[in-house]
Amino acid sequence: MIKIKCRFGATDGYCCFIENQDFHQENADFNFKGDHLVKKFDEDVKIIEFKSCKMPNFPQNIAKNFKNVEKLFIINSNLKSLAKFDLKQFENLKEIHVTGNKVEFL
Repeated sequence: MIKIKCRFGATDGYCCFIENQDFHQENADFNFKGDHLVKKFDEDVKIIEFKSCKMPNFPQNIAKNFKNVEKLFIINSNLKSLAKFDLKQFENLKEIHVTGNKVEFL
């Protein structure tokens, strides 16, 4: 199990901010650790923002923690590939932003 540090906050929805983390292992089980705001839980997260992470491929199994994600930001995280399969885990996903990545396969 890989522990991923994140911080939670409110922007235009409840957000999990993940910065400078390594997601190189495929099919790994990720454990997200952080302090939620008062009376907020994983299922309240509507936005996930990855920033300056190492993730050539999108990590799987994230939706098991954050089932209600509507927006996904992947910023300067070395993302090279993003497939429909990767996003299928987020049933409520409405927006995705991949700024600052050299995506080779979409």
